[in-house]
Amino acid sequence: MNDTNNPERVGYNITFITEVEDSTALKKLLEKNGASVSNERPLQKIRLAYPIKKADFGFIGLLGFSLTPEAVPALEAALRLEAGLLRYSLTRVIIKASKKAEAAANYRAREEKRKPVFTKEPAKDFEPALTNEALEKKIEEILQ
Repeated sequence: MNDTNNPERVGYNITFITEVEDSTALKKLLEKNGASVSNERPLQKIRLAYPIKKADFGFIGLLGFSLTPEAVPALEAALRLEAGLLRYSLTRVIIKASKKAEAAANYRAREEKRKPVFTKEPAKDFEPALTNEALEKKIEEILQ
């Protein structure tokens, strides 16, 4: 599913309407079919435009997950048999590296090139601090 030369990852989103305000059964169904759920939006109660299975209201939600493409037909067959699921839409999504992350990486690379190269100088041996009398004596030597 992931190509080493291509930075894109492939995942899936399922948008669904259920009769009950609980998506754990759907998550278990996805995991049973080999999917790993990566994100979830909270369920929202909606009024349906027309009754579905004699229901006027439903709960809409979205789950993001990754799954091998070979396992998708088996998942769709299992979704069709799920009792509490009124409607669903399964979509394939391609997730690219975000523009922000790419810009930050480019900026760091440019900054690394701009950094000045400092050579380390050997530490100088400093003389201990002079007393006032020794300082006056040195000043007189310099002035002569």
